Amino acid sequence: MKNEEKYELVRLDPDIPVFMWLHPRGRTTNPRVIDAHWHRSLEFDIIWDDELLYYINGVEYRLDGESVCLINSMDVHRLIPQSERKGPEIIGFTLIIGYDFLKSLVQDIEESIFVLDGTEQTRAVRGRLVKMADIFFAQASPYWKAEIMEQVCGLIYYLCSSCKHSRSVIPAHAETNVKEVRAMMEYIQEHYTEDIRQQELSQRFFYSREYMSKLFKRYTKCTIKEYLTQYRLQQSERLLFHTDRSVTEIALTVGFNDAKQMIRAFRRYYDMTPQQFRRSGHWKP
Repeated sequence: MKNEEKYELVRLDPDIPVFMWLHPRGRTTNPRVIDAHWHRSLEFDIIWDDELLYYINGVEYRLDGESVCLINSMDVHRLIPQSERKGPEIIGFTLIIGYDFLKSLVQDIEESIFVLDGTEQTRAVRGRLVKMADIFFAQASPYWKAEIMEQVCGLIYYLCSSCKHSRSVIPAHAETNVKEVRAMMEYIQEHYTEDIRQQELSQRFFYSREYMSKLFKRYTKCTIKEYLTQYRLQQSERLLFHTDRSVTEIALTVGFNDAKQMIRAFRRYYDMTPQQFRRSGHWKP
């Protein structure tokens, strides 16, 4: 196993150190799940309508029109829409603050976590996020990105002054378990094009197959096989949208045995075939 842990990269805005995304309501009868993942950045999610079920390091939460999903650096998290209602309207907003910028302002960020302890803190943070969503949606001023950064800096100051705790409040065994699960996810991401067998994976991480499977599912809420399939689908999305390669070629490139296996996976997770997905415009960069 590697000593230096890797992390997933977040594509930030080219001008300001944040990523923002307005969530459209699902347009299929199979709402889109945000697969288990992690990154060093600080993430916030809010919605105005519907309800989301999300997991952070294996703990279940519900996100509704009055709450905030706050995801600390390196947390393993997964979001699952709960409604099958369809429509084109915007129902939510995601803000991700880049780690390097956050570190420049909060030098002890690696030893810290942010926790919203009550209604007052949740309302204060949600208010700033709603304001940012409005600015991002309208982009009415030529200085709208400066307005966003004003809100971001105010948000960071509020978190540091009212919501910051030492990471030592997290039990040591839980920190170790999450780190091990991230390492498993990292290995899958590096070898997803190969025939990954759970027995080989368990030997690599010095666990029994049964214990490793339980540990992985506890913190990601999906099996290793499901995570591998979902990651292969994620990689195939980019190839479907940015190349004219055939479904068969893409399937083999990302590790599926053949096109039929990839088509079955698309129908299960996306409620459509790869070709329908290619034409749909559903891909989020």
